[in-house]
Amino acid sequence: MAIIELILGVLFGNLGVIHVEGWMSYLAAFGGILLTFLAGTEIDTDLMREKFKESFLIGFLSFLVPSSGCFSLPISVRSGVSKRR
Repeated sequence: MAIIELILGVLFGNLGVIHVEGWMSYLAAFGGILLTFLAGTEIDTDLMREKFKESFLIGFLSFLVPSSGCFSLPISVRSGVSKRR
């Protein structure tokens, strides 16, 4: 049922049926912070210590790959635009 509510909320919000108000943005931000906190409480620290190399590699790459993509995309787009001139 929650999936249907989320899909309907996205559809109605993008169609302009629902207008975002201040309290909605506040609840959304608070919910995101709470969800992040709850996900952090479920981490098995003993397992992370046991498999430190694998944990570090996954964490480092999951930060490095999207970050490098975000930094390289504007550079490649800008260089493509300058070649057209």
